[in-house]
Amino acid sequence: MNTTWIKNNTDLTKQISPDFWSDPAAYIQSYAMPIKKSGYHRNVFSFTIDDSNKKILVKHFVASTFIEKLKWYLGKSPAKKEWVILNHLSNNNVLTPTPLAFGSQKGDSLINSWIAVEFIDNAVTFDNIRPPKSIKKTLYAARQLAETIAKVHFAAVHHGDLHSGNLLYIPPQIPPALNPKSGKWLITDFQRSKLNCFSRSNFVSDLVQLNHCLGKKVPLGVRAVFIKTYLQKFDELTDNNNEVADWEWKNLLFEIGKKSRLYSIYQAKSRNKRCLSSNKNFMAVNDFIPDNNYLHIFENAWLYRGASKQLINDLINLLSDANWFLNANVTIIKNRPSVAVGMWSHPQGNLFIKQYRYRNSLREKIMAHFHKSKSHRNWKACWRLRNLHINTPKPLLVAWTSRGGIIAWESLSNAITSESALLRFSTPNLKKQKLKIIREIAAQIALLHNSGTEHGDLKSSNLLILNIDEKNPRAFFTDLDAAKFYNFIPWPRRIRDLARLYAALYPFVSNPEIRYFMRIYLKKQNEIIDVRQLIVSVRDRAEKKIIQKGMKS
Repeated sequence: MNTTWIKNNTDLTKQISPDFWSDPAAYIQSYAMPIKKSGYHRNVFSFTIDDSNKKILVKHFVASTFIEKLKWYLGKSPAKKEWVILNHLSNNNVLTPTPLAFGSQKGDSLINSWIAVEFIDNAVTFDNIRPPKSIKKTLYAARQLAETIAKVHFAAVHHGDLHSGNLLYIPPQIPPALNPKSGKWLITDFQRSKLNCFSRSNFVSDLVQLNHCLGKKVPLGVRAVFIKTYLQKFDELTDNNNEVADWEWKNLLFEIGKKSRLYSIYQAKSRNKRCLSSNKNFMAVNDFIPDNNYLHIFENAWLYRGASKQLINDLINLLSDANWFLNANVTIIKNRPSVAVGMWSHPQGNLFIKQYRYRNSLREKIMAHFHKSKSHRNWKACWRLRNLHINTPKPLLVAWTSRGGIIAWESLSNAITSESALLRFSTPNLKKQKLKIIREIAAQIALLHNSGTEHGDLKSSNLLILNIDEKNPRAFFTDLDAAKFYNFIPWPRRIRDLARLYAALYPFVSNPEIRYFMRIYLKKQNEIIDVRQLIVSVRDRAEKKIIQKGMKS
């Protein structure tokens, strides 16, 4: 099959071997090194030119479905779109990898496309960058990135997929002159981009994605400087030399922050589907088990690939026994008709195991069939919160058995319940450390509610405190089988969470400490809340709960 090529007249293009132009698939198989294999039938390779040490990056796209072929015929395929936009940005003096050639090959059932671009050898993605300790250098890099994004938008290009893997940074080359001003940013991967797009909503969408990406590594002040620099550069490029008013960049920053929160929730929701499917992070337990001895025991069972294979193998052997909690290496924490909880000691790490015992009811059968059992709800909720960067122990395995659902997490060494932590620092001379713990609890619950999540069972045993004696204690949420997720947490759900916690911890905190908790909680909120109504509602509901507990006891 012949390959049709569109080539740019560059020195690099002339140096590429004729064998590549005649049969790119065979040449890549023989000489290229794979870099990335992803979905959407796209693979990325690189090879070195024989006459020089320069490298070429090749993206290979395959159109196999009817829709993909239709887009190719209409000139709307991801490969064609990226080729057109790369040339457009190059002609508008926007720094991007130099586009070299675009090739296509039509077969009987597949359509292959290739894009060859210059390989930026010393560039690193934002994923692999550690922000410098010097705030001055961080601000320089943020301004450079803002100017690059402004140039892309001025060229009427909406990127549409600005995540950390598509931001390339070329660091300064000469060690004695490590001036951050000499570094450069490049934007890559334009398959989802739009050309001739001057829509404010699309540009704000790009900035929201970028703010979500930057928020993982840089503080709010640096992001504010990024927005201000972006607006100044965009005004300069559009010949609007008016100074940026304070309200303009502040309003834009507020709008981006609000939309970033919703974008984070959407991203966590979409990624959460992966925890019950085989992919690079998760796999089915039945695919992990080398023989068929346990296939009849574990159903709908998944594990985290990042865990030690020996640890998982020993855990499967342990859980295959109906009386796993009686094992010599298991410390029983709770053993009731409805649930069994234990701590398993292993040379490669301790695990916290919880079994929801099967009651043989029609409801439980239906829930288990549709992956709605408590163990699977807990598993999904844990990974969703981790995608939202909320502290929760890492779950390693979930399974449904004839005895009920089982879930296992990494154990937090030296962590204690919030009740024990507050009780430990109840004396006046330890009040400072107690306030640090209260502040951390308030901040984490505020983060939980800002992400639209209701815990559902917020009590002392489900809120663990790590590093209680250190400067920065950390709060972790556990037992998330009752958690519910929203875009914005409803008022009654917020009140219920706070009232449950108040009822559980009120004997261990004073009124000034409760007011301190509420002040930190409200300060961290992204939305306007009626303070008086919140305090009264939480106190009233908590008092009813305390009275109910007293009547039961």
